[in-house]
Amino acid sequence: MIYLDNAATTRPCAEAVAAVDDALTARWGNPSAVHRLGIEAARLLRAARQDVAEAMGAETERVFFTSGGTEADNWAIFSAAERLGKRGRHIVTTAVEHHAVLHPMQKLEQQGFSVTYLQPDAEGRVSLESLQAALRPDTILVSIMMVNNESGAVMPIERMARLTHRVCPNALFHTDAVQGFFKVPFRARTLGADLISVSAHKVHGIKGAGALYIRPGLSLPPFVLGGGQESGLRSGTEGLPAIAAFAAACRAALPKRTESIARQRRLLAQAQELLRAIDGVQLLGAQEAPHILNLAVPGVRSQGLINALQERGIYVSAGSACSKGHRSHVLEAMGVDAAWIDGSVRVSLSDETTEDDIRALAGTLPAVLTWQICTGQPVAAARAISRAVAPSSAAGWIPGTPRERDTLPSCMMPPAAMDKSSLWDRTGSPTDAASSSARFIIAPVGTGRPSSDTATAPAALSAAKSVICSPASDAVTAATG
Repeated sequence: MIYLDNAATTRPCAEAVAAVDDALTARWGNPSAVHRLGIEAARLLRAARQDVAEAMGAETERVFFTSGGTEADNWAIFSAAERLGKRGRHIVTTAVEHHAVLHPMQKLEQQGFSVTYLQPDAEGRVSLESLQAALRPDTILVSIMMVNNESGAVMPIERMARLTHRVCPNALFHTDAVQGFFKVPFRARTLGADLISVSAHKVHGIKGAGALYIRPGLSLPPFVLGGGQESGLRSGTEGLPAIAAFAAACRAALPKRTESIARQRRLLAQAQELLRAIDGVQLLGAQEAPHILNLAVPGVRSQGLINALQERGIYVSAGSACSKGHRSHVLEAMGVDAAWIDGSVRVSLSDETTEDDIRALAGTLPAVLTWQICTGQPVAAARAISRAVAPSSAAGWIPGTPRERDTLPSCMMPPAAMDKSSLWDRTGSPTDAASSSARFIIAPVGTGRPSSDTATAPAALSAAKSVICSPASDAVTAATG
């Protein structure tokens, strides 16, 4: 398995798994209890807070545990609005934030707040100038992510926080650092942000834990009421197994953070070089973070490409895992053409990614793209390939039987299915076919047998290039008309 979806989640490290086992089997008491089991659990909780605070460069007592990055974002935004809502009703954020920020903003708009959404440039960056132009006397909160989870753009958070506090001294500055934690070096004490959100499962912890940094001296209203845990700000018995795993992952990663970031940058550069050399592939976004790369192929659907790579043991995603089934709002805000958005996939690295993983992706992608093009628009693609490799052959071959064509998605027909299928001519006469992920055999109409002409994946891809630039319906009409 080659896992390249680390911006969605990371594999828990061995230290995190061991910490979970310890918290579940040995120190499973309630940290609020006053007996020995509770005291041991409370001691573990204090140590975990110290470890996460050290990794964030924060004061220990200013790190508050949550259930994840989404809760930390919601807490920061809603509590800031509640605290400062009488001073002003204006908030600034960006159009490329995670939905954990955008949806709370929409909720606040329904409550009468005015929200300015800063637009990115074509690479996904948001400028200091656009922020300065948006700030107003009644601005109470600015929330801007540290690293965009799709474009890989890194925002100048320290300068943005400084600008916000200079122009609007009473405003709070929040950054969603979920994709920046352990990827972009920062220290909470000196970053300038009043509120910082992080998540455990993005850094080889487990799902169910995150943290919100609240700068010293800043008093926020409680976010969750109840038993008074987390200094009375976020009540509820702490999820100690996930918190302990978070701390263990931080302890394991902190000594090698600088080396890990440099190594991922080298791998990202290697991936960029290899992928740019593949015909039909376009890289999208700034890709400034060391671990995020977005690529697109026009005319090839993202899900089909994801499925085809998965068949070969390579796992990538179509943008944010939290936006399943929706076109990327990040790429739309960047002004990327809809055809590119629909064919975009995100590749994201971690400390576990290897050079072999990158080479495997680059080596597999050309054949996968050929299959996606030729099965996504079968008639037109077959005609283009037929003309290129068997000029005397009649055009109009369609992969698979009529029944297979009705039941298989047009965007995805894996090689395994093709190996067992036939090629059919316009009249429906079956002919034998032999194929693999990198070879196509074109059979002339009426011969009842394959021709000796073959096309390798790169040749087939090149032959079908004109097809992928047009809508499928137009291409098929042109081919069959």
